[in-house]
This record gives sequence, structure tokens and C-alpha cells, in this order.
Amino acid sequence: MLFLDVNTLTDTKWDFPVTFINDNDSLAALCARWREQKSVALDTEFIRERTFYPILGLIQAADKDGIYLIDPLADLDFAPFSAVLIDESITKVFHACGEDLDVFAHFCGVLPAPIFDTQVAAAYCGMDTQMGYQRIVQELYDIS
Repeated sequence: MLFLDVNTLTDTKWDFPVTFINDNDSLAALCARWREQKSVALDTEFIRERTFYPILGLIQAADKDGIYLIDPLADLDFAPFSAVLIDESITKVFHACGEDLDVFAHFCGVLPAPIFDTQVAAAYCGMDTQMGYQRIVQELYDIS
């Protein structure tokens, strides 16, 4: 796995590693490790302009050990990742996951389950129903 020290990119000092995943062995090893965990946080970056389906550009993931940037444009076997998405023993954590679900359904052919949506959870806790993740973190932890 390729490791890039993000501290060299910004003035912010992070307490966790950021790992770029762009080869099959690294993706398979990461997915095998996730199969032993209770949850993984996921987010996607995509283009949806002038297309019928979203064009996936990046999968961002996090667990208790770090941040992972998965390159969907690399020639990867996403079968291990798809297996994680449908593994009922792993909670997939999203924020406002409607479009992410559409991306995974189209790109991987599966819908993640079970899911925990932080935007929905915030609304159930009395916060605004359409709060962005940044605003939730700001209000709960006073971190901007």
C-alpha cells in the first residue's frame, strides 16, 4: 500500500494515516480487514452532469485505523469491496447517503446494508433535517 503523509500537504497535523488504494492486493487486504470490524465510514465523489448514471471518481473510507482513498478509475477487482458493502455484520456509515447508494448500486451492482446515516440520526436527535456533516460537527464538537 502506498502511504502519503498528509502533514506534508497542509499545515494541519493529522493523527491518522491516509492510504491510497490503487492495486488489487491492497484493496483485497483492506476489505479482508474490514470483514473483521463492526463498521466502516464511506463517501463517494462523482460526476453526474450530462450522464444517465453517476461517474464515480473516488471512494473515501475510514475506520478506526485510518483514512483510505480508493481509486475507482484504476483497473481493480471490486468483488471484495462489494462483499463488504453487503456484509450484514458491518455497519456502513454515511452522511446523506441517497446519492452514494445510487453510485454503489450502479458501480458495484449492490446496495450497502446495513447503513447508518448521520444526517438522519441528527434529525432524529432534534437537529435540522438537512444539516451538512460540517455543520453537525461544528455544533456538536465546536470544530470547524
